[in-house]
Amino acid sequence: MQEQLLEKYEYLMNRLEALPNAISEAQQMERDVIERAGGWSGLGKNESERKMAADQMTGGEVSRLTDEFSGVRYAANLHASLLQYLAANGPVTAWPTSTTQYANGFNGTASLADAEAIGL
Repeated sequence: MQEQLLEKYEYLMNRLEALPNAISEAQQMERDVIERAGGWSGLGKNESERKMAADQMTGGEVSRLTDEFSGVRYAANLHASLLQYLAANGPVTAWPTSTTQYANGFNGTASLADAEAIGL
């Protein structure tokens, strides 16, 4: 499980590093498309038409990458919370057992008879 957590962490961090550059490149491509069309007014009569036309001409790359970035950020937050939870609770181990034998014969554990003798 630890290996899977680390792999997921690396994937998320790599995507968070790469996506802003990809979004910037896609936005530049969209600006170039808008300039070739003669500016915003050449793409449609209102803002929603213009945005749809720009998305169609660029394949919706800016929208897709922006949505992916939001999803990766959310997944990274969930993953960080999971790692924090696991770290706060410590490793899952068996109860410690003592093999130390003391001079009075006590080895760190109490039997039922020992508990009754001390009034537990």
